[in-house]
Amino acid sequence: MPVNLTRRHILLIEDNPGDARLIRELLADASVLDHQVTWAETLAGGLTSLSEGNVDVILLDLSLPDSHGLETFTAVRDNAPALPIVVLSGLIDDEIALAAVQDGAQDYLVKGKVEGYLLGRSLSYAIERNRNEQTRRFLAEASRGLATTLDVDLTIQNVARLTIPFLADCCIIDLIDENQQPRQSALAHQDPAKEIALRAYRQRFPVDLRAYHAFGSVIQTGQAAVYRDFTDPGVVLTSSTGEQLAAESAFDFRSGIFVPLLARGRTLGAICLFTAGSRKRFEQTDLTLATDLG
Repeated sequence: MPVNLTRRHILLIEDNPGDARLIRELLADASVLDHQVTWAETLAGGLTSLSEGNVDVILLDLSLPDSHGLETFTAVRDNAPALPIVVLSGLIDDEIALAAVQDGAQDYLVKGKVEGYLLGRSLSYAIERNRNEQTRRFLAEASRGLATTLDVDLTIQNVARLTIPFLADCCIIDLIDENQQPRQSALAHQDPAKEIALRAYRQRFPVDLRAYHAFGSVIQTGQAAVYRDFTDPGVVLTSSTGEQLAAESAFDFRSGIFVPLLARGRTLGAICLFTAGSRKRFEQTDLTLATDLG
């Protein structure tokens, strides 16, 4: 099913209201980035916004009421090591600019020297470069994890755990036997309480591949699928109504990816990935990464 590009969420940390307004106007004129902006006037406010999640890129002024210079960048980077940061500063200082880039900034732009298209392109490229780097690290770690043991139960549990939180909020892996019946499973959830609840759910309501839901479809067809938004509750874990759907709704799954585990032309099982709550929805790039993992 086709997937629309996700609107990028920019966290702007800038203390000057005039500069913040101008930056918004510049970004509005840029056609290279579909976006929304959250504005924080202080470092403390920016860190609070970061803790709420769902940020794709940070646009950072180094001179703030509660922090100044490279210390500002370091504080933001340490609180969001997986997010790309673009510095937009009034300081024309090559030494500071080089130090910021060496410490991990994706770019260093100077106020008054940048127009909308360049700003939008810089943020867009920062997101993609960071995503590519995180993807390489993720797959390398997955490869190391798969090579450490021949124990199937431990292996699939390690893979499920590895996907959280980089790729998903929740991961379920099911293997099937030669009769197309589930025989082993592993799961992980970023919320320990919900992980316990999900295990109890799976024990109470075992997988039925005859039911119409995305997992059964992937097993039967061997084709991966991404659902950016779950509009039909029955597509998530079960097609039943009543008690099962009520229990399932507590997990608040919002989007999902279902990828077959393939070997020598045979489907061995599937990886099911979910986002939950307010987390951003899956994109085609997430499907590509999940397929590589499968």
